[in-house]
Amino acid sequence: MGFESYNLDLKILSGFEKGQIKDVFIDMNYKAIDEYILEKSLECGFVEVWIADDGISIRTAKANSEQTVVEIIKDIKALNEIIEISIFDFQLKQELTLEKMNLLLEKFNLLRNEFYTFFPNIQYPIRCEDVFR
Repeated sequence: MGFESYNLDLKILSGFEKGQIKDVFIDMNYKAIDEYILEKSLECGFVEVWIADDGISIRTAKANSEQTVVEIIKDIKALNEIIEISIFDFQLKQELTLEKMNLLLEKFNLLRNEFYTFFPNIQYPIRCEDVFR
């Protein structure tokens, strides 16, 4: 987790395996870029999903549009319809409920503005790994 990314962790609370979780994300228009690493390409940014045995990590570059986070929220809500999850926001350092997802968007906007104070020339859409290249 670097300065360039906004990160969330999702813990799987129901009995789903990695392959099943991957299929759910593929159904939500994510593309596999590795066995359990997926990406969703949007006009407003990129969303990366890393699926592990104990949960899911979601990240996007802070240089991406806030619309990227709106898409992440929508996908998390859709995922929760299928798989019971809990959500931990690394930047807020707290668990979030689906009802409090607006906090995620507010924090992202604050961190995005701070990021642009130091790196004003980085434009979206951009992957986390490409921010400082």
